[in-house]
Amino acid sequence: MSEPQVSQSVVAQPLVEELPLPFDANLFGGKEVLRAFVINGELQVTLDDAFEDTAVWGVMLVDIARHIVTMRERATKLPRSQILRDIGQSFDQEWLNAEDEAAAGG
Repeated sequence: MSEPQVSQSVVAQPLVEELPLPFDANLFGGKEVLRAFVINGELQVTLDDAFEDTAVWGVMLVDIARHIVTMRERATKLPRSQILRDIGQSFDQEWLNAEDEAAAGG
């Protein structure tokens, strides 16, 4: 008697590239408050409403910008001042666009 053949369909899962946890998270624990992915060329974000004071989000965004400056400085050898200026200019432009969309009901 022959053994029954088992048919398995293999469905390929999309590749998800995740960054490692910050080193201190492994030592002390922590809470993830922001996760951002580029999917099909668009930024998609999930957030946890972790801060009672809304202003803390502004502080967090500035801190993230500082980390970006350090990363880009190492990767490109551009001066910090230029990287900060580029980030600031694009932030200001996007902020104006967001205000325009909000005023238009978007």
